[in-house]
Amino acid sequence: MKAAAKTLLMSLGIAALTHASSVVTPSEVQPQAWVKEIGGEAQLFDYYEVVESSPDKMITRTRFVDRETKEDAFREIVTTDLEGRLMYSYEIEHLQLDEKGSIQVDRATKKISYRYYKEGSWRENSEDLEEPFLVGAMIPRFIRLNETEIQKDDKIRFHLAVPYMAKSFNFALRKDEMVDFEGRSMLSVEMLPTHFLVRAAVKPLYFTYDLQTSDVRRILGKVFLKKRTKSGYESFMAETLFLKEIKVAPAPASSNRN
Repeated sequence: MKAAAKTLLMSLGIAALTHASSVVTPSEVQPQAWVKEIGGEAQLFDYYEVVESSPDKMITRTRFVDRETKEDAFREIVTTDLEGRLMYSYEIEHLQLDEKGSIQVDRATKKISYRYYKEGSWRENSEDLEEPFLVGAMIPRFIRLNETEIQKDDKIRFHLAVPYMAKSFNFALRKDEMVDFEGRSMLSVEMLPTHFLVRAAVKPLYFTYDLQTSDVRRILGKVFLKKRTKSGYESFMAETLFLKEIKVAPAPASSNRN
């Protein structure tokens, strides 16, 4: 369990970055956030997102761009219902590590199918679907959907997919404290594992949530991204700051995406 927890620690926070509304064409979208090391000054990554809506689905496409190389470091696509409550599929590319994978959710059979490519081979797994079932990109919307309950000090439990482990873990959101951010009082929401052994090894993520606009404004904690060093890549504790509202673009009528 401890070994699994240490591996899980590396995956948290990478894609917990979606907080969209409004409508705009994809060509108008600019970086919505940037990532730096906690306590550092240098901006390491820019975050881009386009959210397309169709009559019954929402497709969120994200990428992190390395500021030094100007190359994509991480990409993902998540397809959900229009509320962002139910996930249908997920695709991930970790270009820094040459890894990729996918998740498919079959609600007719209540099964989740995982595939992940790492170190030259594919890993596959399946498990029973238990709701709420999320990937990281869905968490800020999930906070918005449960804002009232979180403010009441309720603990909101959910199942978080960890793609490269090809399984999910039980997590919870809860009210942490009110914090001063950008000159206003905002709600800090803590995300942590529910199992005590995993919780002993995995540090929480903290979402700074603006109650006035119902948006996540900042995320603090370890991310899946790696920072460049002279000897290669290494993990880091990150501060992700949102720069502007993320817009939603209508999906093209001819789109065949699922």
